[in-house]
Amino acid sequence: MAEKKWPTGSIYSVPEWKGVTKIYSMGDSLDDHAGGDYALRVDATEKSLTRYLDDLKAAGYTVGSSDSPQSGKEYTASLGPVNMSIKDGGENSYDIVIELQKVGTWPAADLPSIITPISGKAIIGEPRLSKPGDGVSSGALVDESGYNFHFAYSGLTKEDAVQYMKYAASKLTNGSYSEGTYLDYGGGIGVIRGQYTWNGTNYYVYGEGQGNSDGSTFDFYFGWSPKEMGW
Repeated sequence: MAEKKWPTGSIYSVPEWKGVTKIYSMGDSLDDHAGGDYALRVDATEKSLTRYLDDLKAAGYTVGSSDSPQSGKEYTASLGPVNMSIKDGGENSYDIVIELQKVGTWPAADLPSIITPISGKAIIGEPRLSKPGDGVSSGALVDESGYNFHFAYSGLTKEDAVQYMKYAASKLTNGSYSEGTYLDYGGGIGVIRGQYTWNGTNYYVYGEGQGNSDGSTFDFYFGWSPKEMGW
């Protein structure tokens, strides 16, 4: 395997491990592996690894570690669409796998004005919109009589996500925000409910924010229907 430079990209950016003495990788651009994994091996000291983990934390990554007889010592680092795994390969070498989730785009479809893109942040994956009659999938807040919309953003704090939900609630008639969850996903940061007139029809609106394990990625679920769902 030929020696390579630290991988870069315009979509994805991973802090460089500056203390390595040699880098082996499968290519140069992280962007070419969107939706998949990028693998590389580096030669570095354990002290250099410690410094690099500190650099990742300073860049906003959530860093963790585990140790087992089966897989040995492993470090993980997550931020937005990037998830890293660093494993001890022996003899001052480390094997790194970088998982790169796809970055999506805000849909061109007509949406209620209470639901807006978040400026300056990256959409994780493609937003999913279902219309009346499309069927109900995971994360639906209303039945087939209405619309369900799910999207995720990275680079947020919990306060950012809560503020986004509260703003949406403030635009509803009889709108409310409260702590809790409609969806049994374990990361609920709060829910909204109320009514909204859209395209000449009055809709019952429901929404929920969900936090991910990296602490900076949040899923948002909205549903609106002419029927009251009883949430």
